[in-house]
Amino acid sequence: IYNWKDYMYILSQYRFILSPYSNDSNTFHLKFYEALLVDSIPIHQIHGNTLEYYSKEALYPDVIYFQDPSEVADKVNNFKLDRSSTKPWLEDELASFFLEHNIKIDKNEYN
Repeated sequence: IYNWKDYMYILSQYRFILSPYSNDSNTFHLKFYEALLVDSIPIHQIHGNTLEYYSKEALYPDVIYFQDPSEVADKVNNFKLDRSSTKPWLEDELASFFLEHNIKIDKNEYN
């Protein structure tokens, strides 16, 4: 894969994208969001309390979450959606954060 566009194209060819945690971290890494960006369905490994910290991600209807790898086969076989439709964007998160904290910015300043 020579560039990000080719990488994303290849990801988009898959219905499911495995997104396990690494080094025992309790986070969502880039592959999770990349899968959503190309309408693939992330299969994301979590700890028991992960979704308490990531409450927005917990509400995504087009993600398969698992704790133990033995759960994956049943969850994939019983999953009904063909593609994801969730499109999280950092800009939306920042706009909400600024509004919530009463922070005013001049958009023209950054163009």
